[in-house]
Amino acid sequence: MALGSAAVSAERQRLREYWRQLAEEAYRSGEHAMEQGQWQEAAFWLSRATRLSPRQDTIRLLSALLKLRRGDPTAKADFETLARQYETTEILSGLATMQVLGGDLTQAAVTVQRLLSRIRHDVWPIAHELLMTVSRAAGLTGWCRLSAKGQVHAYEVGTGDADPASLSFILDGIRLETAPSMQTLVAGHFLDVRSGNRPLLGSPFDLVAMYRVQGWIDWNKDGDVQGWAWHPGCPDADPLLSVISADGHSYGPFTAHEPAEKVGLDTPFARPRRIHVPLGIWDGTGLVSVRDVRGNDLLGSPLDPHLVPLLKLQQQGDGAAFAPAIRPVRALARALPVSAPALPCPADTLPEMKPLVPLRCGPVAESLSTASPVETGRPVSIVIPVYGGGAVVRACLESVLDTVPGSTEIIIVNDAGYDAALLEHLQALAGQGRISLLHQARNRGFPSTVNLGMRATGAGRDVVLLNSDTLVPKGWLDRLQKAACAAADIGTATPFSNDASILSYPQEEGRWPLPDRAETEQFALFARQANKDRVIDIPVAVGFCMYIRRDCLDEVGVFRDDVFAQGYGEENDFCLRARALGWRHVVATGAFVAHVGGGSFGEGRSRLAARNESILSALHPGYHDMVAAWRARNPLHASRRAMDVLRFRAALPDRPAVLMITHDRGGGVQRQIETRMALFHQAGRNVIVLRPVMIEETASYEGWTVLDTGFADHYPHLRHRMPRDRPALLRLLRQIKVERVELHHLLGHDHAVAGLAAALGVPQDMHVHDYAAFCPRIALMSPARRYCGEPEIDQCERCIAEGGSHLEESISVAALRRRSQRDLMEAAQVITPSQDVARRMRRHFPALHPIIVPWEEGADVVAMTSGAMTSAMDNDMAAWGSLADHVCVICVIGAIGAEKGFDCLLEAARDAAARSLPLRFVLVGHSVDDPALLETGYVRITGRYSDDDLPALIVAQKAKMAWIPSIWPETWCFTLSEAWRAGLPVAAFDLGTVAERIKNAQAHQSHAGLVMPLGIPVQIINDTFLSCQMDRTGFAPPANRVNRIQFC
Repeated sequence: MALGSAAVSAERQRLREYWRQLAEEAYRSGEHAMEQGQWQEAAFWLSRATRLSPRQDTIRLLSALLKLRRGDPTAKADFETLARQYETTEILSGLATMQVLGGDLTQAAVTVQRLLSRIRHDVWPIAHELLMTVSRAAGLTGWCRLSAKGQVHAYEVGTGDADPASLSFILDGIRLETAPSMQTLVAGHFLDVRSGNRPLLGSPFDLVAMYRVQGWIDWNKDGDVQGWAWHPGCPDADPLLSVISADGHSYGPFTAHEPAEKVGLDTPFARPRRIHVPLGIWDGTGLVSVRDVRGNDLLGSPLDPHLVPLLKLQQQGDGAAFAPAIRPVRALARALPVSAPALPCPADTLPEMKPLVPLRCGPVAESLSTASPVETGRPVSIVIPVYGGGAVVRACLESVLDTVPGSTEIIIVNDAGYDAALLEHLQALAGQGRISLLHQARNRGFPSTVNLGMRATGAGRDVVLLNSDTLVPKGWLDRLQKAACAAADIGTATPFSNDASILSYPQEEGRWPLPDRAETEQFALFARQANKDRVIDIPVAVGFCMYIRRDCLDEVGVFRDDVFAQGYGEENDFCLRARALGWRHVVATGAFVAHVGGGSFGEGRSRLAARNESILSALHPGYHDMVAAWRARNPLHASRRAMDVLRFRAALPDRPAVLMITHDRGGGVQRQIETRMALFHQAGRNVIVLRPVMIEETASYEGWTVLDTGFADHYPHLRHRMPRDRPALLRLLRQIKVERVELHHLLGHDHAVAGLAAALGVPQDMHVHDYAAFCPRIALMSPARRYCGEPEIDQCERCIAEGGSHLEESISVAALRRRSQRDLMEAAQVITPSQDVARRMRRHFPALHPIIVPWEEGADVVAMTSGAMTSAMDNDMAAWGSLADHVCVICVIGAIGAEKGFDCLLEAARDAAARSLPLRFVLVGHSVDDPALLETGYVRITGRYSDDDLPALIVAQKAKMAWIPSIWPETWCFTLSEAWRAGLPVAAFDLGTVAERIKNAQAHQSHAGLVMPLGIPVQIINDTFLSCQMDRTGFAPPANRVNRIQFC
């Protein structure tokens, strides 16, 4: 990794940790306030924590519980969101309560059924009155629960606790004579409980969910088994586990009861227990399995003791000592045959591998070999492993059955799933002869399950491994077979997909939302039209949809389910073994298959992937270097780009277009871009946006640009490197009929983009958003973090020499201004948002005659209605709570850095604290140093906000005034508009467009505010805030005005 990339990665990691710590501190403050019964205080801190870490569901749950406690109806939406992903007592009981309070008894019954049937409880999880209401709505006379120890408890309306003798039990369709024992429950799937033959709410119990163990195991540095486990269906119960070696030695059962530290599960209020088992307690030499009470392996199990020394060598960097070896691959193929069950592997069959001898990886071929193609029309078997997934699996099977020839063998392997409706559907298809259905005796994971399917295929049949969460288009199988048969040495072929690691599209190595069936067909059409039958070599196949030639499979053998446990890395290992035997792997660039992706293995997913990556590196030294070299060549760029071009052109109606050139930094520039886009769309024009692209490896832009239609990342491969690719970019712009160019910002671009309009022969308008045209520091800020005053050019050159440039190029101030002069003079129009900006531009470019067009018209900045303000002020987002009724609260809005006045805000807060002033500040947004502001005790910070909730968030603070402490001459300032929309008078320094707008608002009597001299002491600023009598309609200035402060 290059130094630039490392620096970028380190900075991103630092920022992630910074925001994580801020969120944790806010969460702890909210938690403490709840313990003290300070509900409004808790609401603010939890709101801040949520804004800092919006995907942290533990914060969301605690916030929802607080809302429930306070009777806030918005809690329902929070519980609904959480219940879509998790099943916990806190979430489901909260949701059921909100549903009852809202009168939705039908859905409340569904939620309570889920709560009682899938989670064990030692006490009733919600009040009897609520259960009674829900039961009656469901037409039932009682309800039941299962305790942590397996005891059934039932309650009937009118009689109370049900007589145990009146209860009857049906386990998986079989009536029991007595109440089931714990052993019976653990072995079952569904238990139907009735009272006097009457159904009860909560029955039948889903025993698999109730006794499911979620966990993770691995080796530690000493070679002992370590990990964690817990019962999501009964968090208070200690998991019962067993450790079993390949030679039959068993340790256990044992109970994991000690809390596990720093597991970091996503599930709110999860309670994992620690696992630690010394390897030396037995003499076994084979695989080690850790299983739960139902006999299922924990995630990461089985473990191979032979890998421990190999992994240690790999961690020490000694993998390079291993030489290439074909013998182990041949031995593995014998141990993993397709035609018979696997032999014990690796210990009993590979005595020569001490430790396992890794395979050195060479480079991926850069072009198609000259090997002759092989005949197509080969018989194919499709192997699809399933576990759950219901509707997703049915959609997958429907797409497969609709698109493959009748001669195709479809083998479904059920990995001990128990979705009754899905199994019934699969059995029906099997009964019709449309599929073959196989079952695993217990849940084994992807490698073992697909191995079972591959071994069931007929001799001589090629095999396609297909995930059950895919959607396939017409012609997909034919295109994959053509790719696999394009040369005699091709072993596997894989299509593009929306979620397929190195074969992802449109995002490169990222995830894209799942296309529906019609969209999948459209993506497939673009792939076919763009790339036809072209194949390109790839390091390894991707297992979501993997076509394997039979001759390759017979020679290499099936997947290794010994070292890769439930999955991740097993198809890579297979492909690398195949490469060692001379087989190649290709992508069928003309094929596309949709993939849901990311849903396997639950919360241990990342740990399993990381562990198996280490195993893969140890078994195949050089693998990651091989992949890195392949990625650096980026051989799939042309194929992805060809698809982007087709999609891009298809998305544009046949009409003229406007090209907008801008930076990639968002903010006010992006907001104005979106406004301009809307106007052009209304006028019947397409809008195309050209942005710079940062190169991760060098942390620089290097002239790269990307085109889109205004929505980020839709066409990430429409890249051009300027000025090298200028002809290609011009060709594309001509094809889409660009008739005008708007140049909003050149930051990050090679300056050649400024000449695109001239080359196209169309007019170009330049919009001024800041002062990058004559100031390399962009915002007229000196190295001392003060407004520079726009001195003579020699002083500007010294400023840049001392403080550096913020432009993405090395250019002197004089050269920058000469170049900007040419650009401005060649523009059809130069547009500024205010008189202040126009004056500053004319000062440096005297021949310029800008057109003044405000970014917002006065009519656009309309205060909220009094009703909306009252509603917003009643919510729980107020930073200072009831204190706001007794002190003067000043609201600062936005992302506050040096140029936005951070130092001034900090000094003002410190002064207020030092003098114990009845003055508080609330920052609606965030700053470059939140802890410094919070440490004063006089600043509260909400955290990041969305544009939609900003007005209500401002009003909720019950502020007397908004303050814009910017110390550079802002060119517009949308936060000023937001403050006025919230009905607040606004204070600012007498500088830039902000001051101009406040003065103009006074002239038109539309909004209130005051301007203060830049640089006055913060003591005077604070005294001014306190001495003003302010309301939301105007100002009454203080009795003793501060000199030169203008009250507007």
